[in-house]
Amino acid sequence: MAKELTKAEEILHRKPYTEEDTDRMFEQLMASSLYFKTEADKAVVRKAYNLAKDVYKGQKRRTGDSFIYHLFDVMSIVIQDIGLGKTGAVCALLHEITFQTGYSKDDITNIFDEKVAFIVESLAKIKGTSEYFKDSEPEVYKKIILGITDDIRIILVKLADRLANLRTLEVREKDDQFKVAYETRQIYVPLAHRLGLSKIKTELETLVFKFLENDAYKKINSLMQLSENESIRYINQFSLPIIAKLVQNGIKFDIKGRPKSIYSIYQKMQKKHVGFEEVYDKFALRIIYTPTDEAHEKEECMKIVNLISKDYYVHPERTRDWVNSPKENGYEAYHITVYDAKTNRWVEIQIRSERMNEIAEYGFAAHWKYKGIKDKKAEFDNKLKQIKDKLEDPNTRNFDFLEDFKLLLSDEISVYSPEGNITALPSGATVLDYAYISNPDVAKSCIGAKVNHKMMAISTRLHNGDLVEPVTSNYTEPKPEWLNIVVTQKAYDILKEQLHDFIKVEIAEGQNILHNLFTKYKVVDEKDLTNSLMSEFSCINKTDLYHKIFTAEIASQDLENFVKKSVGNTLVRFWKLQFGGDKNTNTHSINDLLSDTRDINYQLAECCNTLPGDDAIGILAEDKSCIYIHKKSCLYAQMKVKEQPLCLIPVSWKESQEASGIAKINLEGVDRKGIALKIITVISQELDLNLKMIHIETDDCSFSGQLEIYVRNQEHLEKLVNKLSEIEGILNIMVEGGEIY
Repeated sequence: MAKELTKAEEILHRKPYTEEDTDRMFEQLMASSLYFKTEADKAVVRKAYNLAKDVYKGQKRRTGDSFIYHLFDVMSIVIQDIGLGKTGAVCALLHEITFQTGYSKDDITNIFDEKVAFIVESLAKIKGTSEYFKDSEPEVYKKIILGITDDIRIILVKLADRLANLRTLEVREKDDQFKVAYETRQIYVPLAHRLGLSKIKTELETLVFKFLENDAYKKINSLMQLSENESIRYINQFSLPIIAKLVQNGIKFDIKGRPKSIYSIYQKMQKKHVGFEEVYDKFALRIIYTPTDEAHEKEECMKIVNLISKDYYVHPERTRDWVNSPKENGYEAYHITVYDAKTNRWVEIQIRSERMNEIAEYGFAAHWKYKGIKDKKAEFDNKLKQIKDKLEDPNTRNFDFLEDFKLLLSDEISVYSPEGNITALPSGATVLDYAYISNPDVAKSCIGAKVNHKMMAISTRLHNGDLVEPVTSNYTEPKPEWLNIVVTQKAYDILKEQLHDFIKVEIAEGQNILHNLFTKYKVVDEKDLTNSLMSEFSCINKTDLYHKIFTAEIASQDLENFVKKSVGNTLVRFWKLQFGGDKNTNTHSINDLLSDTRDINYQLAECCNTLPGDDAIGILAEDKSCIYIHKKSCLYAQMKVKEQPLCLIPVSWKESQEASGIAKINLEGVDRKGIALKIITVISQELDLNLKMIHIETDDCSFSGQLEIYVRNQEHLEKLVNKLSEIEGILNIMVEGGEIY
């Protein structure tokens, strides 16, 4: 049995579609009675198709397809995968007409109506902003959010357009592939998820994974193809006894089996730190049943669950009841993972009614059809309106808006206090977020928390179902750097207010501005340069300096020029030890470590302490003489990409075990006798690493420390961090330029 090709794979295997090919496909679709209810609806759609065909006659895409095929493809996604009707189809066919041609909004109004013209014009505005990642990220979000709040069909058509473009992204340049995929991951995947479009979201994130993590994609795809035929046979055999039992009990149903998506399997491998063979539930079975009546829908779902559970062992930690407690995006289903003793395999079974399945496939487009679901859309629309009001306020900062928008798109998790109280948090929230949201007075002296009875740092990210108990110390008070740990706007706002009592916010933010500048230019001796700045700008003390920086009494350009001059006019410094240091040492040039073959110099950026093996990107120097290698998560690199998108260069590593670099690690925790000796023992004896520098300071019952250690790569670094985290008393571990552990 041949593997069924995805839409993206079909493009690489088929001949380009001509206008005549597209005409035939269009007429076949119009002949169906599934999508347009009346002949009048079909006539309007046909008028839009003919208009688009005339406007784009003879034009082709890079794939070789006629341009009208792209428009037809977007329309097909809109009506078949999202479930929109006549207006959505017309807007899909015309979504680029005011952007690329001489047609105006008034022209479209005269030919069709004001609603179609408004949607088409809005789509043109979004395209002008975001398609090639030209503007800053907050501006992209603003354009999109304004479109959603005016008519949700705008973003639904845009999602269809983005999916169609992503399917053909293979024919674009590598740099364009990376940029479009990155933007899709940041904006369109979360939007598809939040709107309940699971089918669209799955295909988007799989294609994004292909372009952003191509090596991992190829490896998993290859492994899946090797077992494709066997997988299909297995799913068919596994489902037979279940089918027989449901038939015997008089249940009307449809059943579908499939291997899980490449990206879904990759996520499991990453989350559980296991290989492909160790992912136990690679298969999923979906049962879609027809309830006898609406009132008994939930009872019949549980009946199916009970029938299956009698014959299989059900994994206790892999049961998800989204029937009685639907997700925020309206998704309803009951998921169980069962053990097949005959083959020693785990299989996930998803149970949905026809109504639940339609909502899972079509999201909000289906919500409108069902009683009670409108309340969810109203709640979503209300949140959108609040954000729209905020972004239209001239006093709103981009940062505040962006955080609100990302919170809107994020998954929610529920965590518990020891007393059983439940707190809802966005996915990615930290221990410190929980502390501030549950009790701000306790949070201001928080040093960590017992998460599921294990002591964790304030920066630890929480997961659904975690039991959280904050731990406090009388010697701790709010710190400006905590602003970088919290991710929720509420915690951020409370913390800023508290900092007024401990450290003035303007002083803290002025200090942060200077710190970021020191990081950008990799200042080695911050103390000396700070003293020089105080002298240069006539400041009484450091507090006065920070205050003047924040209030712009010291012009930002003057400040940067002085710092730049003081460090030798160098943008980014690099590890001399690892790359081009002592000639007698066994070192490697960065060019030897990268797979790329460009005739240009590469250097590792020290601003984010990039290590061989890190997820990395290249930033082309302004004079194009060198490519600086940064972590993908590096804030400085992200800022450069937003300012100058064309400076972004995709890079990848060669396998290398010999190269080493310096990892700079900061530690915080509760002071215990002999803790410095334990740290040195782990580094020198247990891991056999070379320690360049260690500095430990104690203050009553707490301690802080700085380490500089030679490590080979990111995996080596993670092993070190894991070992250090096992030392009793260490609460916070932060790798400079990397993540907080």
